[in-house]
Formats: sequence, C-alpha cells, structure tokens
Amino acid sequence: MTQVTFQGASLFPPSELLARIGSAADAAYYQPNVQQDIEKLLIFYRDQGVRGTEIVAQVERVEEDRYFVNFQVREGERVIIQEIVISGQDITRMGVITRELQVQEGDLARYDAIRETKRRLEGLGVFSEVRIEEIQLSPDTMNLFIRLNEGDRHHVSAGLGLETAGAPNSADVWNYDVRLRGTGEVIRQNLFGSAATLSLVGQLSIRERRAVATWQQPYFFGIPINTFLNAWWEQEQRTSFRYERIGVSLSGIRTFKGQEHWTLVPTLKFARTTILELEIPEDEIDRQFQPYSTTSVGNSVLRDRRDDPFNPVRGYFFSTALEWAYPLFNTESNFLKLFSKYQQFVPLT
Repeated sequence: MTQVTFQGASLFPPSELLARIGSAADAAYYQPNVQQDIEKLLIFYRDQGVRGTEIVAQVERVEEDRYFVNFQVREGERVIIQEIVISGQDITRMGVITRELQVQEGDLARYDAIRETKRRLEGLGVFSEVRIEEIQLSPDTMNLFIRLNEGDRHHVSAGLGLETAGAPNSADVWNYDVRLRGTGEVIRQNLFGSAATLSLVGQLSIRERRAVATWQQPYFFGIPINTFLNAWWEQEQRTSFRYERIGVSLSGIRTFKGQEHWTLVPTLKFARTTILELEIPEDEIDRQFQPYSTTSVGNSVLRDRRDDPFNPVRGYFFSTALEWAYPLFNTESNFLKLFSKYQQFVPLT
C-alpha cells in the first residue's frame, strides 16, 4: 500500500482517523480490511456524537503491488441530547436509574456512552428489558427515550428429600430410621426500589440445620461497589460431637472502567465455631471443626486474561489474597496470611 488519505474530513485531523484503522502506508492491501476500516470510522464518528456520516473508499492501483486508498468522508452533524425521557419503572427509584446514566441532557450524543448506559442498567439485575431509542428532532438535536421493563421481584423455591439417621451399609435402607429433610429459599429483588436483593436460605434435617441470609446491593454509600452482606448459622451432628458455627461477612466486588480485567474483592469477616456436645478428646476433632473464633479484614486482587473462564485455551489468571486477623470482640485470631495463584494456558498444538 502506497498512501492512505482522507477527503472531506474536517471535524477530526487525518492523524486521528488514521490511528483508528488498520490500513497504513506500510501495511499490505486487502479489500475486506478496507471495508472493516470504514465500519471502524463510522463507529468512531458515532462515538463522538456525530450522526449521518457516510464513508466510501476509492482504491487505485498505481503499481504491481502498490495501491492508493482514499477514504471519502461525508461528515454528518454533531448532535446534542435535548431531553432524556425514562419510562416503564414502577418500583425502582428514579435516583437508582439516573446514577447509571453516562449521558446527560445537553451532552453530545456519544454512542459509546449510550451503550454503556444500557449495559449498566441491565447490570442492575432488576429489568427484564432495557431499550434506548434516539428520536431525531433536528439535524443537531435529539431526544433519548429509555424504556424499561421491570422483571419479577419474588422468587420462592422448596425441596424435600429423605435421609437416614446413620450411614446405611446395605441397599436395604428401609431397615433404618428414614426421615424427611427439607430446603427452602426466598428471594426478594429490587427491595424498596433500590436495586438491592435479599435472599434467605434454610435447610433442616436430622443431622443438620442451616440458615443463610444475604443482602446484595450495587452501591456502597454511593460508591459503585457490588456489595454483599452475609450472615449464617449452622449446627451439625457428627459421629462423636456436635458443633455450631455462626458468622457474618461484608464483601465487595469492584472493577474499574478501562481496566475490566482487574477485580478487587475487599472483605470483613467474623466467625465463631463452638462445640456443643463432645464424646472424644478435643484434639481428635478435625481442625476445621475445632472451637475457634476470628475477626479479619482482607483484600483479593484478580486479573483474568483467559479467552474463556470455563474452558480456557489461551491467556492467564492471577489472584492474590491478603488477610489480617486481629483478636477483636474477644476472638482468638491473630495472624497474617497471603495466598497467591497463577495459571498460564498455552495450546500444545
């Protein structure tokens, strides 16, 4: 390729347009790549708030392996958002919706910001459908219509099963004391119209009793951190002892704009394990069930560049977690722990 030029482009310098495409003076000429470059340029103009741009490419062969590519640009108009109209919300608070907007009235109609607005609204998890429509009022003004459809807010599930008081040593389980065991879950989404979710999970059987409550919300005191507050209680009858475990934890998940491959997970936790019945010496109990209490603060950093998180072929995954436990609230913990992991995926053929 000999030369790449732009004709009719006045809103942006040729150097900026050239940086957005793959065609260059020292690159090989390939017709499908030129068409892809046109699409990239059209997206760039829309992302800058310009609508109505048309681009065609004229290609001239000057020598055996040299080509002259001229992108003829008919630029559209910079468009301003005059009004943003939101409809379809019944329960969700307007403030919950507007804090996700990446464009405001009077801004340029940047298409990338409009796409990000749609993604963030869908990420709240309370809308079954999010549609954003552009209504052109004049060559340089438009209205933005955001149409929302709130999803179901209540979810209930239950399950029943059978269990024996002891481990059966034959297929004839009816010779054993068979009793019911049950599980139940209740989920309430978009609580108080705040996009928060409350879930309660319970399990009851002969040997086990468990209850878990989880509160999840997309913001923490106005900071965009997906926050989880968990509380749990469990009792379990083992062969020679019975234990009880209670705990509460507060954790968040934060990714940063432009750095989506990095994730921070800060955590505060309190947990206590107590032995209620004991028929053997305490030092014979498995370590995970021994009586112990801990309060800790920690933070995990993750970087995921795998091509597929479930079946990766290329890329790498890195995580490191630092936890500091201090004897607060009469707990016994006092340690500093660091755990790191790195995985690299390379195809062998």
